[in-house]
Amino acid sequence: MKTLRITFLSFFACCLLFTACQQDESLHDVVVEPTELELAESYLIQERSLILFAALKVDYDRYEVTGYIVDKFATIREVNMQGNTIKDFGRDIISDEVLRKLYAHSTEIEDLSKLDVADMARAAKSLVEDDLATEDVDVLSSRLYLAFEFDSQIQSTADCVSASGLLYAQQLIDAQGRFSGSNSHALGTDILTWLQGLEATYDKD
Repeated sequence: MKTLRITFLSFFACCLLFTACQQDESLHDVVVEPTELELAESYLIQERSLILFAALKVDYDRYEVTGYIVDKFATIREVNMQGNTIKDFGRDIISDEVLRKLYAHSTEIEDLSKLDVADMARAAKSLVEDDLATEDVDVLSSRLYLAFEFDSQIQSTADCVSASGLLYAQQLIDAQGRFSGSNSHALGTDILTWLQGLEATYDKD
């Protein structure tokens, strides 16, 4: 009888061990899907451009740029910059040096939704390039809505040379003033509405 009890207990222990192993294997088989927020954070951190979007007022008479930028960390920053590099904003190419100067002359305001910023960044990459904005040098100011993206295919031109060798595509969303033009695609309208909404929220004027 004692031998039977020992045999039964041994069998029961083996069953428990087998069940535990099965449970352990099933735990290893579980695939944890990343959340929307984690996907957005991963997308943004891989962006090559430090600044993703800008809503700027450019005064060519005072050599002054004011407005807002949205960076790859989903932060909105207020800009106040002066200098002759203002002539580069609104064109199709911009250098890493000018973008970093713009960032250096900005002050953090607030964190934005990473989901919203990632959605807008994806939308900007899907935009088809419209005709470049027209330029009237007699007009002394511009209001610009822009998206920036690193582009390894861009070559330096006489108008835009980068000491670091890094140049960015400057995607026009909308422009009024010296530069005039607008991206006519639905995604461009969505980005413009979003940027104007940010302006309306943070503008003190």
